[in-house]
Amino acid sequence: MQMLFYYHTATNIKNMKLAIPCLLLMIFMGRPQAVKCQSMETFQSIDNYIQKLGSLDSMNIANITEQITAPFSDKTNKSRAIYSWISKNIIISNKKAKAVNPSDELIKIIQTRKSNALNIAALFQEMCSLCGIRCLKIEGYTRIHAKEIGEIPENINHAWNVIQLGNSPDDWHYIDVAKACDYLDEKTNTLTRNFSSSYFFTNPAIFNLDHYPENKMWILGENRFNNKTFFNLPIIGCKAYEINLFRITPDRGFILFPVNQPIVFEFEYQSETPISTIEVTIGEGNKKQPTERINYTDQNGKIRFTYTFKKSLTVPFKILINGQHFLTYQIEISD
Repeated sequence: MQMLFYYHTATNIKNMKLAIPCLLLMIFMGRPQAVKCQSMETFQSIDNYIQKLGSLDSMNIANITEQITAPFSDKTNKSRAIYSWISKNIIISNKKAKAVNPSDELIKIIQTRKSNALNIAALFQEMCSLCGIRCLKIEGYTRIHAKEIGEIPENINHAWNVIQLGNSPDDWHYIDVAKACDYLDEKTNTLTRNFSSSYFFTNPAIFNLDHYPENKMWILGENRFNNKTFFNLPIIGCKAYEINLFRITPDRGFILFPVNQPIVFEFEYQSETPISTIEVTIGEGNKKQPTERINYTDQNGKIRFTYTFKKSLTVPFKILINGQHFLTYQIEISD
C-alpha cells in the first residue's frame, strides 16, 4: 500500500488529540476487480430462484441447504445461493446476544429467523460446509455510527466469512451475509431492507475499510493498516461498495476545522453506474438538518466538492450518493 501524507496547518487548536484529524492520509487502494467465475447476471438468476423457493419453514438446516443449492454444481454459485437465502430470510436483531452453545443457536436461528452478525456468520459457515465448501468464520469489528470513529471497542462486534475456491491466496473471498440481511431496530420496531450484492466476493480494498479482524492474518489484499488507522477511518456505507470506491480524501473520520474554512472532499471510484446526485445530512435524530444537495465535479471518476460550516458545532456529517449512504464523518467546527 502506497501512502502520501499531506499536512494542513491547524489554527487555534489547543488539544493535540483533536488536531490529529487535520492530517489527511490518502490511501491508494487496489483498483476493484470483477467477481471471478460468474457474472452478476448469473447471480441475479440465482437470487430469483431463491426468492421463488421462499422461506422453507418446515425444513432443518441440512434440508434447506440441499434444497437451495441442488441446481448448482459450481461452488461459487452454491455459496451465492446460501448468501441469498440467508439474507432474504433471516433478520438481524440487536436484541440477540452472542451464542453460548453454537449448535443450539443455529437451530434457534432457523426456528425464529432472527439472530446477530456473529451467529449469522456461523450459519453461513455451516451451510457451506454441508456443500463441501471450505468456509471460515472471521470475528472482528465494524462501525455503524459516527460516535464510533476513533473508539476501539472492548469486545468484538461483528463477524463475516472467507471461503476458499482454490489453492492460491487470490482464491480466498470475503463474504458478509449479515450486512445484506434485513435489520430490525427493536427500539422503534422498524425493519430496514438491506439486501445487496456488495458484500459477496467483495474486493478487499473496500472491504478492509469497513471490517477489521481480531486475527490480522485474515486481512486479505494489500491494504494492511493497523487497528488504530482502521478505527479512525470514516464510516463506510453500502454505496461505497457499489461504486467501487478506491481512494478517499480525507480518510480520517474525525475532522477538526475552523468556522468558514472550506473542507475539501475528494474520492475516486470505478463504476458503470452514473452518479446523479450528491447530498449531505448534518446531525442525527431529532437534531438532523434537512438533506442538502451539493454541487460537485466528476472528472474521469474523480469526485470533488467543498463544504463550509458557518458556525461552531460537533455533529455527524453523512454523504449520500444517489440517495444512498456513502460515507459518514464526525465533524468538529470551532471558532
